[in-house]
This record gives sequence, structure tokens and C-alpha cells, in this order.
Amino acid sequence: MDRNTEIASAFTVGDYRAVRERLDPETECTSDWKLVIEAFHRRMVERFLQPIAELGRYDDLDELPMRPGFAILALDCLLIGTLQSFREGRVSTGEVSPAASFRAFLRSAPAFASFNRADRADFFRRHPERTSA
Repeated sequence: MDRNTEIASAFTVGDYRAVRERLDPETECTSDWKLVIEAFHRRMVERFLQPIAELGRYDDLDELPMRPGFAILALDCLLIGTLQSFREGRVSTGEVSPAASFRAFLRSAPAFASFNRADRADFFRRHPERTSA
């Protein structure tokens, strides 16, 4: 990946590579850890949370010719996949299937404690009778 690619605003792949070797999970929160954590926070806010909030502002307006709910749900799903990838330490999207990633997230997230195994599996199961044109 190009070193100038932005991971988050004001934080590039090159910036990350420059501090990566100094990141030790056994150490206290150093300035390098703070830098990376702040960049991670900006990435989540800029790519997911702000766009979801902005789209949500328009979800109930009657005069809109469309509804942003599907786009919000798509961003929610991308956010879940991203968070689970970070939890598992994955660096490539092809390492685990999206369905396995979602099941793991739904199994471990307290907000989804009421989801049973069938509920988690159902999240990715296709239901032709439920689809609409």
C-alpha cells in the first residue's frame, strides 16, 4: 500500500509504519500508542459514525424522494466488519468470511447478548420470501 494513503485524516500508512515497531502491547499507553489510538478513533468517526449521523438526519423527512435507511444499515455492517477485524488483528479482508466475522461480533458484543446461534446464522441467510423489488 502506498505510504501516502490516508488511514484517517492527518495519519497515513507511512505514519503508521514509522511507529509500528515501537508499539508493544505489554507497555503502558505511550505517546506512540496515543497517536495510533487517536488515528483509529478519527477513522471510525470520519468513515462511519459521522456519515451515519448525517444520513440519519434525513431519514424521517417526508419530502425526500428516497430514504437513507439502507445506506445507514450498510455503513453499520461495514463498521461491524471493521471492528471485528481490529479485534481479531486481521490485516486482510480475505482472511475470514464476512458471515464468520459477523457471527463472532454478535456472539461477543453485549448489545447482542440475546441473539442465539440461530439468530447469528440468520443474519447472513438469504430469505427470498422476504425480499422486495
